[in-house]
Amino acid sequence: MIVYGEPGSDNEAEVARAIREQAISKPVVAIVAGAFQEAYPAGVSFGHVAAMIAGEADTATAKRRLLSEAGAHVVGSLDEITPLLKNLVNWKVPGSLGDSSKRSELRLVVSHQVV
Repeated sequence: MIVYGEPGSDNEAEVARAIREQAISKPVVAIVAGAFQEAYPAGVSFGHVAAMIAGEADTATAKRRLLSEAGAHVVGSLDEITPLLKNLVNWKVPGSLGDSSKRSELRLVVSHQVV
């Protein structure tokens, strides 16, 4: 599962809780954008109102720490995702002896909502 987060909202906290409670059993890779917003005064909105830092818990830094402590693999850039996924995902079906026609399929689903 790949999670893309941003400052504001509590979506990342919900994901962290689900990881801790083992409601999510698959590996979670998370990237949280928007650390630059921490240099601006609280309450300044960037892009949309939900991307506003109202308090410490809303910052990208706090969300990265929360997800990491819950067990998510937190990356700092999009370039880090592919190599990490290659290490996390078993790309070959067990017993396939390298038969490339039997490779596991990796599907990436993008959603801003916790389901």
